[in-house]
Amino acid sequence: MMLWFIWIVLLTYGLGSLGTLGNGNQFYYQELPIPGPAHRYKNKQKRESSSFYKVDALIIVDFSLNLRLRNIFSEYFLNVYDSNAIIRNTYMFLIERVNGRFSLLDDSKFMIRIAVTDIYIADSLANTPWSSTIQYTSEIGATKALEELNSWLRASSQVTVPKNITVIALTAMKLLDNSNRAVQGISQNGSICSGSNVIILQETFDFILVTVATHYIARSMGAHEDGKENNCSADNHFIMSTPNMAITGETKSNPWRFSECSTREIKNFISSLSNACFARLTNVTGVQINFSGTSLTVDQQCKIIKGTSSYMCRIPLGGKYEEMCTGMYCYNATNNMCDLVVPREGTLCGNGKWCINGVCVSSFTAPSANANCAYGDQPVIEFSTAGCSSYISSASSECYNVNVSLACCYTCLTQVSVTKDCPYGNRISSCTIRHRDCYNASINSDCCKTCYYYETAFPDCLYGDRIGSCGSIPAMDCYNATINVNCCDTCRSRYTFYEDCEYGDKVAWCASISGRDCYNESTSKNCCGTCNKLINYFPEDCAYGDRVDWCNSISSRDCYNATTNRACCKSCSSYSTFIPDCEYGNRIAFCDSVLGMDCYNDAINRNCCQTCLSFRTFYFNCLYGDYVSGCRLSECSSYSMDKLKKCCGTCGTNFQRTSPAAIIATVPTTNKFLDSHETATAATSNDGWVGPVVGTIVGVVIAVVSIISVLYYLRRRQRLKKTQQVHQQQQLKEMTRNGLPMTPIRDFQSDKPPIPPPRDSQGSWVSHEGDAEETYAYIYPNDIENASGTATNTSVEYDTGYSTNGNANEYLEPVGSKQYSAYFGYVEVIGTGGAGKDEGYLNLRTEVDATCVR
Repeated sequence: MMLWFIWIVLLTYGLGSLGTLGNGNQFYYQELPIPGPAHRYKNKQKRESSSFYKVDALIIVDFSLNLRLRNIFSEYFLNVYDSNAIIRNTYMFLIERVNGRFSLLDDSKFMIRIAVTDIYIADSLANTPWSSTIQYTSEIGATKALEELNSWLRASSQVTVPKNITVIALTAMKLLDNSNRAVQGISQNGSICSGSNVIILQETFDFILVTVATHYIARSMGAHEDGKENNCSADNHFIMSTPNMAITGETKSNPWRFSECSTREIKNFISSLSNACFARLTNVTGVQINFSGTSLTVDQQCKIIKGTSSYMCRIPLGGKYEEMCTGMYCYNATNNMCDLVVPREGTLCGNGKWCINGVCVSSFTAPSANANCAYGDQPVIEFSTAGCSSYISSASSECYNVNVSLACCYTCLTQVSVTKDCPYGNRISSCTIRHRDCYNASINSDCCKTCYYYETAFPDCLYGDRIGSCGSIPAMDCYNATINVNCCDTCRSRYTFYEDCEYGDKVAWCASISGRDCYNESTSKNCCGTCNKLINYFPEDCAYGDRVDWCNSISSRDCYNATTNRACCKSCSSYSTFIPDCEYGNRIAFCDSVLGMDCYNDAINRNCCQTCLSFRTFYFNCLYGDYVSGCRLSECSSYSMDKLKKCCGTCGTNFQRTSPAAIIATVPTTNKFLDSHETATAATSNDGWVGPVVGTIVGVVIAVVSIISVLYYLRRRQRLKKTQQVHQQQQLKEMTRNGLPMTPIRDFQSDKPPIPPPRDSQGSWVSHEGDAEETYAYIYPNDIENASGTATNTSVEYDTGYSTNGNANEYLEPVGSKQYSAYFGYVEVIGTGGAGKDEGYLNLRTEVDATCVR
């Protein structure tokens, strides 16, 4: 009740306008929304139909209650200038809530409203002799008080009591019946309109007073107590049950309603009375009430009802705020218990909700609140004298205790940090655990925060391996479902991402297999990890190399056999020349003795395809040189046309008769080298005057061409030095990949097939260097005039006087004229004369015009 009045003080002195009532004291109040027909009564000044009844009432506050209220004001408020106005507001609000109870009568056409005509507040004991002269300490006899009050009303000059008015007197004294048992009030049944309708109520500051007042007013209207004077059970706790109190259970909202018996009794009794009984004697200005539980916290309400040491007990409510409108628990220091009381109308019962007529209803005007902690921490907690903040800050895990989380809900909410299932961290202090311990549900619950930080990103392996011996298992054990679950993290680290081979080999003996074993389907499946390491993706049908173990004894020509090729696919792949129709070189063994002219035979050409490619020229009518043997350059001028065609390699493809000198100038670079004797003979073999004339002309032409060539060469050399060496390397490799053959230089002193240079030797064509038109060539030492020394692996730079590098420290001086021609990345140098032949190769680095002859 104390908070009730605190709220009234704030309301009274917070508004600007005042109304006038009764004896001229100023006050105001605002009505809370009440569902039902009561809203339709607002500002009604007279009876609208025979079913609408207005009952005038006079409110009397005795001195004991006045004194108690003033003590509350002085204790909780400063600057209270008009206590009487606050008291008037308090009990006007009480009657307004009584009207709310009557609005719930189970008959929408039968409506009753109590209208306050005046409020009398006794300011001394002398002005309330009915409660002061008969008191026994803080208790008075209810029957005696009723008699004394009736006598005082008849004799008093301080109040005027019209005939049909209902007097409602309130006292702070404890009321006792004739057997000295406590009662909540007293009135006479059916006394309304009798001229002596007087009701006395005890103010307990519990909002159940609204129900109590409704109970005794209804008695004066002919209603009887349920279970005693009618057939309705008192156990249902309707308004006419006694005593009136807050209850729990299925009937907890019944104290706001009348039973069927009460509704019928009131309706029958009121209907039998004269209409004049309910005529309004005075017009009361419609006042607005702004006095509700929103102005008082639940703890303040408990202090008013149960004393200054009281507070609302959070634990019994269990966080079900919507159920508190029919009763909340206040701590009672007298019995150290939490007593159930009725909260005020408008008390907060959730986020955007408040209590109206015992029901928690949503409203746009209701205050907002935390749905999980509407009233904050309990001011006093039984498990700590320090209060919630200090208690929880040192042990947030205490919030897992249901009672602690209810009593200290606000502080616990500030501790939420991890997850929904682990809002307050570990539940115990000793959480020095291993990752796998978190699979234990009990440990996980107790050490939820630690386990939260142990979590992995894999739901089926949330805390890693489930057992401790997983580090020693071989990967193949992970194919076992049980081991895979228990050692999930270890198995995940050994995952290979190969389909159907997730953990490598499935058996232990795979280390001893070779690639050819993987062609066996069963072996490939069981040793999938090893076979995946041995796999070779080229060629496609040779995934694991040779299928048999004897492939190191085959020759390249054996690969033309389909069975051998499949069995020795890897070996055959290494023999591949990448030359169409000659993939593995010669098909037979005796091709070393084949001459170029033999390649004109289709069978020999096919079987000795690689050898024939080494003879290949780029003259359409002379692909492999001479068609016959015995062709000599000195005799070309005397050959017939048919003979010239057959000796096309020696005599050239231009079959005009001319001098030997002219023939020499047109000899293709694939011809054999001339010895000095043959050249001299050819040069002096002329018939008549034609020879000298032609020779002179040819000489002049050659001289002019030579001068032009020298000038062009010098200019060309300047530009060649600016070209990057890498370009030529790429060009050579590209030509080789395109299948263009490298024709090694032949020994001019022998008709043997040429000896190809070793591909991996120093200075081979695959490791050339120089400008775009510079490269290496392989020649015998006697191909250059006056070669001396062993000249083994010697690198010679042609255009700078032949400075040498390598094993030989010699100078090689050229003699006579040189002819140059470039063929697919090598340079063939033709010299005249020569020293003795030495075995070996030279790496000749020279700058030439590398225009390839097609």
